[in-house]
Amino acid sequence: MIDRQWIPEQIVQLTDRVEAKLTETWSLDRMAQEAGYSPFHFHRTFRAAMGETPTDFIERLRLETAALLLLASEEPITHLAMDIGYGRPETFARRFRARFGVSARDYRSHQIRLWSELGLDAGKDPLGEPGEIVVTRLPESKIEVRRSRGEDEGFTFDPEDPPWCEWDVPDVLFGVTLDWPGITPPGFVRQDWGRPLRARVASDGWVARAIGGGTYASLRVPGTGPVPPTIYQRLYVWSMAGRYRLRPGPVLEFYHDQEIVVHQPVRDTEKE
Repeated sequence: MIDRQWIPEQIVQLTDRVEAKLTETWSLDRMAQEAGYSPFHFHRTFRAAMGETPTDFIERLRLETAALLLLASEEPITHLAMDIGYGRPETFARRFRARFGVSARDYRSHQIRLWSELGLDAGKDPLGEPGEIVVTRLPESKIEVRRSRGEDEGFTFDPEDPPWCEWDVPDVLFGVTLDWPGITPPGFVRQDWGRPLRARVASDGWVARAIGGGTYASLRVPGTGPVPPTIYQRLYVWSMAGRYRLRPGPVLEFYHDQEIVVHQPVRDTEKE
């Protein structure tokens, strides 16, 4: 188990830029310059914060995005490799097999076969009643966040404890999961914990970001957290077929009083 760590503001901002332009070439010098470090200091700081080198982070992010897209669409594997920044399909095939132990084609077919063996029907909610998962469009909202990665036993989202400041607790708090727990190793799953952005610019380790601004499959969860893994499984399987299909992007959690609303990004295939 990798203990939960809070990621420095400069690394959060840099990784957000990398993720937004994942198909581009990111050299160590380029990343260090954008983060405001010397290459040596950046490499050391990044590895301490993220648990891996900058090069390993980008490679893992591309391959895990590919794994998600393999299940979220029927796009040909060669096209998918180009979409995530691999100019040569052979390179993608070799690195995907090294990461997941099987070819991309076998990975896709194995997951579909596994769902069938488990009695899960793509496009249907495997545990809930019809209508519990609803599709909604969320307007873009400005929030400020602290980001963590890793895991620890009994971790709860407590706004009264560090790294939260002394501000009043708002009516709604936000959790943003940037990686897919079923694909990303647990110690590397990144989560943002946020609150509405106030009148001033985020500071003191807080990073301003926008969430929403798209279509989401949403499910209400009674309680105060953490969200059970079965909730993500329900949304995941439901979005594997039909009009609304899973799209890469952060999963949002809106913490209300005694209720959490989980929003998974989806795309409308009828409007593509």
